[in-house]
Amino acid sequence: MKAISIILYIFILPLAIFVLSSFSLKLTVLNANFIKKELKSEHAYQIIYNNFSEIGTQVVGGGEKDAGGVPAVHADNSNPFSQADTIAFAKNILTPQLMQKETESFIDSVWPWLFSGKKLVPVAAGGSKTSIYNGIMNQFKARYDALPVCAYPGQFNLSLKTCRLSGVSFDNFVKQIQMQNFGNTATPLFTVNNIPDNFDTSQVTPNNPKPNNNFQNISGIQSWLAPITKNFYFLPAILFIILVLLARLFAGAWKKMPIVLGVYLTILAGIFLALSLIANNLVLPWLLNFANQKITTLLNIKNQLIVPLAKDIIARVGGMDEIISFSIIGLGLTLIVGQLVLHKLFSRKAEVAG
Repeated sequence: MKAISIILYIFILPLAIFVLSSFSLKLTVLNANFIKKELKSEHAYQIIYNNFSEIGTQVVGGGEKDAGGVPAVHADNSNPFSQADTIAFAKNILTPQLMQKETESFIDSVWPWLFSGKKLVPVAAGGSKTSIYNGIMNQFKARYDALPVCAYPGQFNLSLKTCRLSGVSFDNFVKQIQMQNFGNTATPLFTVNNIPDNFDTSQVTPNNPKPNNNFQNISGIQSWLAPITKNFYFLPAILFIILVLLARLFAGAWKKMPIVLGVYLTILAGIFLALSLIANNLVLPWLLNFANQKITTLLNIKNQLIVPLAKDIIARVGGMDEIISFSIIGLGLTLIVGQLVLHKLFSRKAEVAG
């Protein structure tokens, strides 16, 4: 029976390591509050704001830069809504506070849905992007309206820095640009307005709280991931019951079971701690360094935010692993020492009674 118990324990060990690792992740990266605190503690929103031009070139469109790395304004003035101005205007609207508010709303909606199987709380992304688009356009309008009227039509050019055409409102001017560039007046001038409303209320049905077809892949991930991750809190309890049964099988008697269970727990936690130290201090840092060398875009964001954030998350997950490990080791040692003390105590009482 003892041999069977040991064999079963060896077979269950990988599952036990998986359960403990999953439990650690459930308390850290799979937890919405943890992610929000990490982003805030690493000053993510301020860093993004400070490097908005670097990100904006990919959101607004185009990637031309001058010698200093600043998005370039076309010399021929063929586009009145220059990339540099658009990014500068967007920065006036997308404050760190607004970015934090929208990001945390997104996390509060998606994390519980993706990792806990809860209903997806709609996030109306459409309102925010419309406000950003309108805010940018209002700043262009203010610039246009502040220009003097051209003395003659030939004086006008598309730079929005000389004069404006007499009798042409800003809205009509925009429509002319849209017709010139797209052949219609319905296409927005900036790609920021083309960000899909994937989590808008109108696109999330009450009975099937999944995003529309644009997020089929995420829906697929959620469909198999959530049923597992939402039960992480129960898995350690199930594992403990299994270890109790194995300890009883090995001990052959209930009175010997606590010390055997204590040994099982101590060994399990020790192995988990050793693997965690290897993963969090050697494997994951190596992978992070490898990825860091391969990523050649958004360098400021990468160096100031992504890499420090990843390092801190790895460290905090490692810290959670240690807390779990030492808690289990403490429980195991308590069972072992307690069993030995009680056995010695009862032995003395038996001697006195004899």
